[in-house]
Amino acid sequence: MDIKGLDQLQSDLFVQGLNQDTPTETSFQETFNASVQALSQMSNKSSDLSNSYAAGEDVSLQDVMVASQEADIAMRLAVQMRNKVLEAYREIIRMPV
Repeated sequence: MDIKGLDQLQSDLFVQGLNQDTPTETSFQETFNASVQALSQMSNKSSDLSNSYAAGEDVSLQDVMVASQEADIAMRLAVQMRNKVLEAYREIIRMPV
């Protein structure tokens, strides 16, 4: 069983889906899309494991709980990042020109 730390989970959200052969400079859109895709994959994995466990398939409860917690932490991180971006946007809008 592979248990990841928060630092690894956070870096997975930003890097997953991006190939290392690509240039080091990536656009915000590419990074955002990769992050949303990684979040979606984590959520889908958690749902699939939960459904499999509920159906009585050979799935460890430990794996179900770990996947569920990973998806929860990833969602919390995404929400906090969204809140910080909106806060920064509002601060910029309030700046006098």
